Amino acid sequence: YTGLPFTKMIAYIATRDVHPPLYYILIKFWRNLGDSEAFLRFPSAVFGIAAVACMWSLVKEHWGTVAATASSLLLATSEVAIWYSQENRMYSLVLLLTVLSLRFFLRFVALFQCTGEDGQGNPAPRAALRDCLGITVFTLALLYTHSVTIFLWGTQLLVGGLLGLIPLVRSRRKRSGGDSGTPAFRNT
Repeated sequence: YTGLPFTKMIAYIATRDVHPPLYYILIKFWRNLGDSEAFLRFPSAVFGIAAVACMWSLVKEHWGTVAATASSLLLATSEVAIWYSQENRMYSLVLLLTVLSLRFFLRFVALFQCTGEDGQGNPAPRAALRDCLGITVFTLALLYTHSVTIFLWGTQLLVGGLLGLIPLVRSRRKRSGGDSGTPAFRNT
């Protein structure tokens, strides 16, 4: 695909391939620097190695160093991850973008663990702009890389939407004077 002129490549991908074009566009630009088989497979290897590093960072942030080391070791020695990091296909990019999307999504979700005001009058923290932007950018990149990633996007929307209800329920409890043992929507 990447040997064709850009507009023909996009048209060819749209009519003959089931995958969205982001990976092919990246390889089209990469191909301008070199054309050997090893050189064209190099981005997949870089994406695979970066996915291991990002996995370590993601897991360390939420679950600690031991879990991060174990998860990264499992990913680094995974036969499937190694295989796809050697192919000139989009799968290692999908892996990297998934880890990055989940990293920002877990940061966003962690904000809902906060119980509200901290006792000093400070309101509960809001999602940082970089977290919302990270979720958006990496999830959109995923959607333009592989069709199956729509399920990750759907899951993130579902979980994010459900977690968005938590402040609503808490505010109803607060207004009704109920504590944690009182049903949130009971009329008293």
